[in-house]
Amino acid sequence: MAENETLDLGHKSRWKQTRIALDDPNRSLFEVAQQASADFERMARLLPLALRKGPSLLVLLRAVQISTSETRAVVATFSEKRLAKLVVDAIRLSPAAEPAFVARSASQRMIEGLIDQVVARAASKQRFKGPSDHAELRAQLKNRFESHRAELTAHLESALRGDRPKVRRSVRTGSATAVELVSKSLIARRPGESHGR
Repeated sequence: MAENETLDLGHKSRWKQTRIALDDPNRSLFEVAQQASADFERMARLLPLALRKGPSLLVLLRAVQISTSETRAVVATFSEKRLAKLVVDAIRLSPAAEPAFVARSASQRMIEGLIDQVVARAASKQRFKGPSDHAELRAQLKNRFESHRAELTAHLESALRGDRPKVRRSVRTGSATAVELVSKSLIARRPGESHGR
């Protein structure tokens, strides 16, 4: 089901804040682009989990080299069908089905597809009317999404080589909690010991 896929703006939870921003007529174009960027960053961070769910992209790479029917059969096994089809298109564009080329092409198509979805949803909600506003939204999204392209490419290339993409843990932002701060600062040290045990 497309709306349960990572690369679909209709995903029940991953793109929710972007949809809320697009539904709110008081949000500016800048705020919508900022929210879409935050959702895109979360999607990029979670992409390795999506790539680990089904068969490896290496299986898909090999299937494309065998036959169209084999490719269809392998794509059917993916829970992230949109991602699988995007990779198949990138493989077909690659002269030698080289993983690095395929990953670059797929990440570019991924970014373009998500930008198209945000702009189309903005148009359907009658937000940012006019071609100049849509062009500005597209430019802001492209600029923000492109900053994650190297990360997307690395994940895709890793999966295309048969490796398990590494999941980037989210870094906790902000300062330590009061309890953590007090416990670290009030613990007596022995001579020669450092504070960080």
